[in-house]
Amino acid sequence: LVGPLKKPMYQPGQTVRARVVALGSDGGETDVEVEITVEDPNGFKVHRAAARTGASGVASGFDFPLALQVTEGAYTLAASAAGLSAAAAFEVERYNLPKFELSVTTEDAFLTPSSQVLRGAVDARYTYGKPVSG
Repeated sequence: LVGPLKKPMYQPGQTVRARVVALGSDGGETDVEVEITVEDPNGFKVHRAAARTGASGVASGFDFPLALQVTEGAYTLAASAAGLSAAAAFEVERYNLPKFELSVTTEDAFLTPSSQVLRGAVDARYTYGKPVSG
């Protein structure tokens, strides 16, 4: 069994999507019933689903919507079929954009109606002091 996840980290409110590929002992696809379970960081099973792989050996449509108020941390998605199992880990955490400060300095203290060009510099730094690139 192979059960890749689309990405390793999710935010509360997003949907975890998984698909499972079942390969026979000869390396070819096989048609089996696949069960998926999701465990939260506390070890509680919070989701369970089942699907058949079909002739392609692929079972998809395992969608697990995360609540907006969800336990953050390391989750485990486990797939089992025909006595075999596979697992994939993913993190759930809020991603907050880093805060930064922007300062603009100009060569002239003020503009006049005859000013043609404004020259100056822009400095952007994260609140912890590192410069913002770009």
